[in-house]
Amino acid sequence: MVTIRLLAALAVFAVAIPEAVAQPPMADEREVHIVCIGFSRLGADRSPEVKVDRPGKRVTLVLGSGSETTWDVTVSKETSLAKVILIGSFKQSVSDLPPGVERVDAFNDRARRVLGVHAADSTASSSFRRMMQQIYAMTNTEASSFHGYRRIPQTPILVNAIQADPWLHSSYPTPEPADGLPSLEFHALYFGPLGDGELNPPRYTKFTLTKGPDLNSQIALPVIRGRSPLDPQHLRGLGIDSGNEKGYGLRCRPVDGVSEIDLAKQTTRQLPPRPQVPRGADNLSGIAFDVRRQRVLVSTSSHLFAYSPKTEQWEVVCQWAFFGFPGLAYDPLTDNLYLLGERLAANGTEQNYLLSRHKANGERLEEVRVSGPLFSGVVSSPENLDSRTQLIAVGDMLVLVSTLFTQISGPGPALEAETLVYLINPKTGLTRLAWKEKGVKTMPKR
Repeated sequence: MVTIRLLAALAVFAVAIPEAVAQPPMADEREVHIVCIGFSRLGADRSPEVKVDRPGKRVTLVLGSGSETTWDVTVSKETSLAKVILIGSFKQSVSDLPPGVERVDAFNDRARRVLGVHAADSTASSSFRRMMQQIYAMTNTEASSFHGYRRIPQTPILVNAIQADPWLHSSYPTPEPADGLPSLEFHALYFGPLGDGELNPPRYTKFTLTKGPDLNSQIALPVIRGRSPLDPQHLRGLGIDSGNEKGYGLRCRPVDGVSEIDLAKQTTRQLPPRPQVPRGADNLSGIAFDVRRQRVLVSTSSHLFAYSPKTEQWEVVCQWAFFGFPGLAYDPLTDNLYLLGERLAANGTEQNYLLSRHKANGERLEEVRVSGPLFSGVVSSPENLDSRTQLIAVGDMLVLVSTLFTQISGPGPALEAETLVYLINPKTGLTRLAWKEKGVKTMPKR
């Protein structure tokens, strides 16, 4: 009888207890923290101190510099230091580490036989985003913080918190939802992979703002040979005279110049050299076609030039002063020119993106600071080979099509080609990422 009563009581008690609420999974205790210091003169003290205080976390610490450096690392008792990754342009060393801590050497060796991860000392560095992607590939963990210094600080560098900055993520930037963007179509050069992924000349292609290129709409362009065997792109900008079925292509460096392309006959001819100007920057940076005056516009950081297909003559439109602006667009609705560039801020740790509006004669009307998910190198990228930037007027908006090339290792020479399409409001400077794509292009088999 006692047993029966006991079982009945247990049954009642079991019914009275609510079902256990599922507990959320414990947060991932792994964290990656990055500390980078810039180049310093020969003979300067290169022994920065880093203190890690992340209680209850398993920390991977990434240390890097543009100079040979010996790091001094201390860890709080409650922090588990699992790994130290050393990156940079020169040999990096670290003082005695706690037992069991893994050390990974991922810096360039002195003879450059092993190419490691470049250490970017600020988010304004054109190699910052690539560094974040490489570190993620090594750790399979998104970075929790980044500490960048142009020079070694006088006090110890304290790693004791996470940062919520979106540019720490390896996939930054992320396109906005398509339903929040306008439906726009335009034409631009497409440099991405095609078919088997081999290096191909760019194709003049119809784009949709949120879906990218329509590969069925491509118009093949004649090959314009360059000097470099790893330079298959041939053109880096194109202005179209649709009324005469002519295109005017800006050739890749170091073969700088402009070629006329007959789209119907698939032939090309090189335009005569533009006028020589005193104290002028020689590298062409942008190209557009002025439909009102039937002229080709090309820009450098010091001058705006125009070429008349009718007279086959060049003229100097104006002199100006810019730095690092490959983007040039002509807007037929307003008869204005737009120039887009990026410039390092005075503090050396931030990048400013500026959109400048001009009359057709080159006179500046206004300058707007561009805001949005841009990153260093998306407009001009000296460290990403000869990356391509196209600025296009579409209705009352501007579209920026940027293609970044990064040389990658593989069974043979290969490039990683990443294309990003931005929508820019020329009145406010507000910039939104609408589409992006990444693919690999390989050298053709010989």
